[in-house]
Amino acid sequence: MITLKDVAQAANVSKSTVSAVLSNRAAELGIKEETCRMVRHVAAKLRYRKNEIAAQMKSNRPNMVALFMQQSYVRDFSFHAVAGASIEVEKHDCYLKTVITGDESDFEKQLNYTVGQCPAALLHFGDPGEEAQRRLLETARECGIPLAFLDFQVEGPALSVLSDDRSGIREAVRYLYRLGHRKIMHLTDPLKAQYAATRFHAFLDEVRELGLPDCGTHLFLEQNEAGYREIAARVREIFSRPDHPTAISCGNDYHALEALTVLLGMGLKVPDDVSIVGFGDLSLGRKCCPTLTTLGQSFEEIGREAVRLALSSEQPAEPSVHLQPTTLIERESTGRTPESVSLQ
Repeated sequence: MITLKDVAQAANVSKSTVSAVLSNRAAELGIKEETCRMVRHVAAKLRYRKNEIAAQMKSNRPNMVALFMQQSYVRDFSFHAVAGASIEVEKHDCYLKTVITGDESDFEKQLNYTVGQCPAALLHFGDPGEEAQRRLLETARECGIPLAFLDFQVEGPALSVLSDDRSGIREAVRYLYRLGHRKIMHLTDPLKAQYAATRFHAFLDEVRELGLPDCGTHLFLEQNEAGYREIAARVREIFSRPDHPTAISCGNDYHALEALTVLLGMGLKVPDDVSIVGFGDLSLGRKCCPTLTTLGQSFEEIGREAVRLALSSEQPAEPSVHLQPTTLIERESTGRTPESVSLQ
């Protein structure tokens, strides 16, 4: 293993100079930029790697934050959370380790290995499942490590940072109502998913508060090949009827884009015949035609806030939930109903 001493000898400078340069303390110690460039070049040439665990033991200060994420959650929105968390950990002189896990046994192995590296905090993006959630809470309590969940609300003593889904869906329904829509359906994942249940019940609450009739065509379908085929079949069935809904509020952008594709394939016009609102602001929704009206989630801020809270506060003795606001993003997939336009 290449050491600081090896780099110092190759660069013909002192070991303390190498340490200062590679720890970003050169400016405060007055080390010339020319020397810094030379030290970094030599360190790179020798493939020098700092031993983070040894550094933590020497300083007695953990400087690694571990972010766990199941393989199924690796999507474009999750990377925004990772980016936000990574930016924030650097402000605390730490670094972010992203751990992608597979099945239950893989998670257990990765968790044990990561805890052995003395993390400053543990983060988990998305729903970990009951067993993984129990192990995370247990580990955090036994080892005294701060724990935060991103995009998921946990019932145990931990931090949860997620979007204000209830307010977001209710805003979407009110927006469609202002456009003149009175027959609005909801399309989302099965209600076993926490976010799907939260958004659906918020949808029902807002529809009832506005005095709208329950059109009875709410679809709960998995995000997989079979689920998308069923979405297509059910959407075709519902929108073949003359009294079909005039708007769809979707629990995520994936279902919104699928519904958009099916409706356009049926010869219906979006938004002239049917308006669609998604949830999440996926990059695909900005590039489709028509572009997708949606609720934007601040995933980068979720990542930042989770790190800030985990590194600046003690582990809570009870659930501590922090909601990030959503933003209605109006694009081309929504419009006024023909009836409301004629009344203007």
